[in-house]
Amino acid sequence: MPPTFEALIVLSSFLWNAVCFTIAALAIHELTYAILLYSQKEICQESERKTVLSLANMTAVAFVLNPANVFFISCYSEATFSCMTFTGTALFMLASYTRSNGSLIAIFIFIHLSAKILTFIKDKKGLLNHFRCCLGYLLLYTPQMILIITPIYYHEKRGIAFHCVQDYRPAWCDILDQSTPNFSLYGYVQNKHWNVGLFRYWTLAQIPNFILASPILCLGSLGVTCWIKASVNKYKVDTRIVKISQLCLSSNGHSMLFNQFQSGMKGKKVTEA
Repeated sequence: MPPTFEALIVLSSFLWNAVCFTIAALAIHELTYAILLYSQKEICQESERKTVLSLANMTAVAFVLNPANVFFISCYSEATFSCMTFTGTALFMLASYTRSNGSLIAIFIFIHLSAKILTFIKDKKGLLNHFRCCLGYLLLYTPQMILIITPIYYHEKRGIAFHCVQDYRPAWCDILDQSTPNFSLYGYVQNKHWNVGLFRYWTLAQIPNFILASPILCLGSLGVTCWIKASVNKYKVDTRIVKISQLCLSSNGHSMLFNQFQSGMKGKKVTEA
């Protein structure tokens, strides 16, 4: 056993992240295999199933060997977050508790809900029955999205209640006392300590971080491009929103965040493309 408490914490964190990283890799493998098999319902030959399995294996390997894997093994929350995200909806809320950007998972449920509703809207027959179905989907999916975004709201309120009642008050408590509308503790921390903003991270001092992130930036851009082309051909959708979201992420986001985000979602892009 480690001789000190601090060393024990480091060892425990390493072992915990190793287990979570392994589960996340297995989960993304099974998720990729299941989605590809479901999307290609006509697959019946053994050779085609082997092709799907090969793609699932490639996805898992790409996830394990991504440039950001150092964050998955070190004393960090990325492995736990990925594990809870990939293992399904039941753990989406816990993933959001683990990392604040887990609240973005609610977007997946929103897209699924929107697709369900749009399917009914296109069908002009049986409007009353469609209305009931849409209402049912809203009642089913809306609480799920609320649960996922609840942790970040709870963190905001708890942070304010904990810090702003002490004798030593942080500077942002004074901003809050001025009744500043739409004050966000998370946004304040991102702005002050992470320098998040439009092109604010694009400085000469950050060149090493961009070099570190360059492999995943290239792979991520290629994956997004392939996914957009596949989506246009398959679903005939307007992809301007996807392009705008990628532009906002690359111009406003931290290169470390983009590196981790693209690495974590690599399997999903391979799956959907």
